[in-house]
Amino acid sequence: MRHRLNLRQAAWASAVGLVAALAMGCESSSDADQTGTDSADGGLDATDATDATDGASDGTADGTDATDSSDATDASDATDGGDGSDGADGVDASDGAPVPTFHGDVEPILQKSCSGCHSPGSVAPFALESYAETKPLAGLIAEAVKRGEMPPWGLKSTETCEPRHAFREDITLTPAEIAILDAWAAGGAPEGDATTAGEPPAPLTLTLPRVDISLQAKTPYVTAGKEDELVCFPLDPGLASDVWVQGVRVSPGNPKVAHHALLFTDPKGQGAALAGEKGYYPCFGSANVDESSLLGVWAPGGRPMVLPDNAGAPLAASTKFVLQMHYHPLGDPQSDQTKVELMLTEGGQPEWESLTVLLGNFEGPGGNGDGLLPGSNDPGDGPAFVVPANAPAHKESMRFTSPLVVDGALNYEHRLYAVAPHMHYLGKNMVARVERRDATAPYCALSDVTPLIGCLQKYCSDAEDLAACVDQNCGAEYGGMPVLCNECVTYEATTSGDPEAAFGKCLSPPTYTAPEQPSGECLFEAPHYDFNWQRLYQYDAPIEELPVVRPGDVLAFECTYDNTLQNAAVAEALQYMGLDAPIGVLLGETTLDEMCLLVVQTLYKPHPAQ
Repeated sequence: MRHRLNLRQAAWASAVGLVAALAMGCESSSDADQTGTDSADGGLDATDATDATDGASDGTADGTDATDSSDATDASDATDGGDGSDGADGVDASDGAPVPTFHGDVEPILQKSCSGCHSPGSVAPFALESYAETKPLAGLIAEAVKRGEMPPWGLKSTETCEPRHAFREDITLTPAEIAILDAWAAGGAPEGDATTAGEPPAPLTLTLPRVDISLQAKTPYVTAGKEDELVCFPLDPGLASDVWVQGVRVSPGNPKVAHHALLFTDPKGQGAALAGEKGYYPCFGSANVDESSLLGVWAPGGRPMVLPDNAGAPLAASTKFVLQMHYHPLGDPQSDQTKVELMLTEGGQPEWESLTVLLGNFEGPGGNGDGLLPGSNDPGDGPAFVVPANAPAHKESMRFTSPLVVDGALNYEHRLYAVAPHMHYLGKNMVARVERRDATAPYCALSDVTPLIGCLQKYCSDAEDLAACVDQNCGAEYGGMPVLCNECVTYEATTSGDPEAAFGKCLSPPTYTAPEQPSGECLFEAPHYDFNWQRLYQYDAPIEELPVVRPGDVLAFECTYDNTLQNAAVAEALQYMGLDAPIGVLLGETTLDEMCLLVVQTLYKPHPAQ
């Protein structure tokens, strides 16, 4: 029973397109857009085909769609009879009360949630670090925060989705903070006394705690003109043995033209041949190397990726890298030589290993109820990923069941360390949930295996080649078992060579180490998704308390799209294409196509034998 036993293949085409995606963290408290690596036995069984074209069309990063603000907090009553709010100096924002001041009340809010992007040389078009810079923009700031446009933080608790854990370093403003900014603008934006200002937050950490490997391209690259470029540079870390990466920092040499950077693994070392003597090659779409996975990302305002002390992303000996740079030229020639720094775990293999997978982009339905689900605008011949023209709230729904066996090895219990949605210009909302199977139930019920057992007894009890006998006589009974049961029997019979023992193990409840989990939970909702503001969101919880995904658990997610001219991003894209009316949009890898991807970064404990 060897050559026909891997009957289930995950049915998806995954692509990253994490340009703005995962780079994301222009906010001052962004924690590094942490991404791990997809090892061969990592478990959730995603085949990464990374696409980096998503951010190639828009170098701006200062605006979310102001037309969609249904859940934005309206603080206007702070100046017309509302209950107001206490500021940093105890300022009451209600009628007749002292007006908030910049140094006493507004500056701490800006330092906490705004200055990471709104600082000199960063991604935002203006700085908000001083009173002189901020006062002329007081009204603009108040309106932006009331509409929920700023600061950019995509995931929200809603009536239908309340994640079990908050997310780390959430920069979302509270209603009290919004009221202070509104009252300050309405009151003439006074400066206040700078000598009474409190201590500013700790400065943004832009370095790794320790640098073990430092790499950069052989020579600087010069970009010019006005057309965006995606250029790949092979990098050789000289790994003589297996290592685990705890931290990654990508440091652009010229932030003026560096739109984003993606660091890929190159297990076969193919990047050097593609680059040749020049030391680089054009790479629109992906790094164009086999078996690649994403290890690190950077975008303006982003911080280094640092995993917990007892966790790391595995890298096999001799692994090379490819650094993909997206350049947004300014016209005149500009030189860049971006640097990559790695921090390795101390003491070798850590307790937890990191894996980043991208689930979704299903073109159609798959087995076991997975893949693309039927939708309201499907053609007559079945589910299809098509966003019709002029559809204001088109939905595409997908499901993925975590398998029991991946690449011939048992899957893991995965803790969800970080999550993110990814769509393109039409994307307006994404909701992701986990639906868990009963962890106390065996993978096979007796009724599931009884037909196969009977067939084996009848035809194959003395067979020298059991696999051939099953193929010839018991294919229907074998293929008719539920997916998890089939995977369990396949694995146990293959590894032990004893079908009887395999049935016994699969009829017994599995042993899990993670604590009991709810039967289902909402992982996140992004009700005001904006392509220009994306990042990885880390759960604010100890590793042992993170949401768990086990074999048989289902990750279900739904993407909502607005393909009308009311969507400002659609109007911009149409202008770019020379069109004046929306058109149907299909699944694809370029920014002007669409995607529906659930990004998950997990932590898992490797099996002792592996």
